[in-house]
Order: sequence, then C-alpha cells, then structure tokens
Amino acid sequence: MTPLKFDIKMAESFRDVLVAEFERRKERRSAYSLRAYARDLGVKPTSLSGIFKGRDGISRTTAEEIAKRLSMSAEQSAYFLDLVESQHSRTALGREQAKKRLQAYHKKICFEELKGNTSSLFDEWYYTAVLELITLNHGNVDIERFAKSLKISRSEVKKALVSLENLGTISASADRFVRNKFFLKAKSATPSTTLRKFHKQLLKMGSQAIDDQSIEERKMLNSIISVDKRRLNEARDWLTKMHEEFMSEFATSENATSVYGFGLQLFKIAEEQK
Repeated sequence: MTPLKFDIKMAESFRDVLVAEFERRKERRSAYSLRAYARDLGVKPTSLSGIFKGRDGISRTTAEEIAKRLSMSAEQSAYFLDLVESQHSRTALGREQAKKRLQAYHKKICFEELKGNTSSLFDEWYYTAVLELITLNHGNVDIERFAKSLKISRSEVKKALVSLENLGTISASADRFVRNKFFLKAKSATPSTTLRKFHKQLLKMGSQAIDDQSIEERKMLNSIISVDKRRLNEARDWLTKMHEEFMSEFATSENATSVYGFGLQLFKIAEEQK
C-alpha cells in the first residue's frame, strides 16, 4: 500500500482518517469499493460500513493493524491510536489520557524550510490567511465568506486557492481541502524580494490596525534600545526561538476562531555610535 497522504492532525476522529483515505483511493480508481477497502484494511465490510456511519468503533488491536496496513509513520500511527483510544478506550482514564496526548500533539509546531518555489506562498499576504481559514473551517471553503472576512475580492480568494494547491500546500479531497504543509520558514539570510514584499504588507496592515482596531484586539510592543552589535546574531536567534515558542503555544489551538497577524520587530534606526 502507498503511505497515508492525509494530514492526520486535521482529523477530529479516527473515522476522518479512514474516510479521507478511502476518498483519495476512490479518486484514483473510480471502481474502488468499500468492500475492497475493507479487505485492504483487514476488517469486515459490515464493520467498516458501521464505522463510516458512526455506529461502530474499533479496538486498539484493530487500530494497530489498520495503521500498519496504511503504512503510517510512527507519528501518524501514534496519533491515530490516540484518536481511537480517546473515543473507545475501555476505561475513562484511558480516554482522558489519550485526549491529553492529542492536545499535546496540537501544540507541536512543524517548521519546514523554504525550498524551491515554496517562497511564492508569500507572494501575497492573503495566501497564508486563506490557508488559516481553510484550517479553521476543517477543510471547507466558502469563497464569499472568506472574501468578506479578509476584506479581499472573491477572485483573490480563488487565486489563493489555486496557488496553494499548485504549491502542494493543500490538496483537494472530495468536497473539501486537506492541508499538507503547516509552517514554512526561511533559514537563509539571503535577501528575498518575495519575503521583503510580504513583510512590508504585514507592517502596513499592522500600522493600519493601530487606528482601526481596539486595544483589546491587538498588541503592539515597540522599544528603542542600545544594542551591542557583537550580540546582534544572538539577539536574532533569541527572537527566532521566542517566535517559535509563541507559535507552538497559540497557533495550534483546536478552539481557534479568528486569523491574526503576528510579528516581531528588531531593526536599526540610527547609525552605530562609537
């Protein structure tokens, strides 16, 4: 079997994983049936039908076999088993512990280095904003609502969807999208026209937010300080680490409802003093 493609961390239940994988296979082979899928998973067709309808659960032993047959990675397998245990563990303690582990998974941020044409993800600020809205809406897309929420045009939402799909950041699955990549970061110090444009866009929007948004909706922290230039790289690294810790704490909340812009600023405003 081919390895599992579905981004398992977007699943709310183990059924989501199984349904998404079935839909993917069905798209590749229209004749692929639920019976064939049950055979590939090593379960009875009636059991799989009950799972899809939300009537039946599965045991940990069955979950382990399914994870093996779907060629899940170790991380995918652990997450899948916890999805099963959080709903169908025989004990309340087992269910509670699995739920806590799932919450911990969602606080883990995976940063992927920008490579090749992936930097074009930042061609326009609203590309990543649309990506976050897709995540908040569990893969469902409402172009009209997205446009209204971000104060952009419908055509810009459509442009973002096309770009995200072309980059492999999202992929279509039945009537929704699956997020394949989470957070991208540039490790190189090489200047990039695309990233400079992206930062300028966010700075401009942040400046406008000072006038348009209440203090309760925003937080601006700026200071003018004296810095030992010999420690500038250390300061940059410190800010990078702080940024990633902030993202891990707040950017993966399962109860998220809104999309916010977030940035840290450290820049020279006067020439070095002797």
